[in-house]
Amino acid sequence: MGDHTSPHSLFVESCQDLMNHSRHIDKVMQRQSTEQILNNRLRLKTSIDCVRWLAYQSCPFRGHDEGPTSKNPGNFREMVKLLASYNDKVASTVLEKAPPKAKYISPKIQKEILHIIASKVRKKIREDIGDSKFCILVDEARDESKKEQMTLVLRFVDKMCILQERFFDVVSVKNTTSLTLKHELLAIFSFHTLNVENLRRQGYDGASNMRGEWNGLQALFLQDCPYAYYVHCFAHRLQLALVTASREVILVHQFFSKLDFVVNIVGASCKRNGELLTAQQAEISRLISINELETGRGAKIKTGKAKIYYLVDRLIRLILLLPVSTATTERAFFVMKLTKTRLRNKMEDGFLGDCMLLHIEKEIAESFSTDSIIDDFCSLKDRKAQF
Repeated sequence: MGDHTSPHSLFVESCQDLMNHSRHIDKVMQRQSTEQILNNRLRLKTSIDCVRWLAYQSCPFRGHDEGPTSKNPGNFREMVKLLASYNDKVASTVLEKAPPKAKYISPKIQKEILHIIASKVRKKIREDIGDSKFCILVDEARDESKKEQMTLVLRFVDKMCILQERFFDVVSVKNTTSLTLKHELLAIFSFHTLNVENLRRQGYDGASNMRGEWNGLQALFLQDCPYAYYVHCFAHRLQLALVTASREVILVHQFFSKLDFVVNIVGASCKRNGELLTAQQAEISRLISINELETGRGAKIKTGKAKIYYLVDRLIRLILLLPVSTATTERAFFVMKLTKTRLRNKMEDGFLGDCMLLHIEKEIAESFSTDSIIDDFCSLKDRKAQF
């Protein structure tokens, strides 16, 4: 047949390539495209996992210097490096190994991923409420940047007949007047298609802008829905009662004086504090063993007779909507302090709300698959890369 570089040998090789369907240009391009899609999804999955973990733990995302020569480029990039060190496939596709336009580690991409997950959490809470009645728990506090932040917690009985209190959003308000607070709340209701006519309870503290009989927030909502009764937080009521009782009753005053003394003495010594904690744990274990103390969360309604006694079922649901306290909003402010610190006081309001939502409602956020988040990421806008 002659030399392998002869025309005959070249024609034979070309004929063999033509007969080999796997060598056709469309097959080669398809394999390259499929591999590129898998790499793109793997890079994005790595970024999603990092965003989730940092939000769950209220950790900062970015570093002061994220350049290639930086010794500390921030938690997000360091976590990507950590995941790459445990997986060769990830290591070969992320950071410097990724295409310049498809790294998916920029601050903008981080915020988009976080907002997608937060939106899915709010959508899930909205679906759980459905068309049923609900209660709102609202409180406001000042954050690290001296902004007034209003938290909204929704209390409702879901489709499984389980009482839920879900943190829904935090909104920056220019002032704390009742009209401003109502306007912001109605904007949230409108965006998430929550009907104000289904509002049955309002739970606030005792501030005048909240409980005012004529111009307070509760009075303004009563104008729109006459069944949205206001309930003063029982924890605040208890505090007011204790303060009054400690002033008027000598024995109570002496009790709280001694209690304050005990707290100061125990708190000043690590040894005494440890002994008190040990004694408390032993007492809790004893109460649990004799069934004097229950464990678990939430309240559940038995639904076997709900269809027969539907009026009783409706009455129980309305009673469960009664807001006992605004403790959930206070816990949300604690998370806000963990998230928006002195070193992160320039955080955007939307980013703050999304971080707080994932930290508080971690149980819901973990229920979403990575593939569903990637699909929402692709549908958010047109992307140059394929997924």
